[in-house]
Amino acid sequence: MFFALFSTNIILSFTPENFTYTLFFLSLYNYYAAIKLKKDEKIPASALTLAGITIGGLTITNFVKVFIPVLFEKISLKTGKNLEMQP
Repeated sequence: MFFALFSTNIILSFTPENFTYTLFFLSLYNYYAAIKLKKDEKIPASALTLAGITIGGLTITNFVKVFIPVLFEKISLKTGKNLEMQP
């Protein structure tokens, strides 16, 4: 009876597209965005679009996560790189 009630949740928890797919592409995109921000470059619109489609394809909340590095881009330009760690 227990497995009958939770069979769908158990099956969905092992599908690779739920967590593994999103984690891989979001990590890869955040690494790319960090490199761009470190070089004081803007993140291209094509990269945002491609990441939004691939990462945000499953849920809308993941689509929003793509635009978080853009917020840091705006902050770093306004404050004159005051966000860097000082030794």
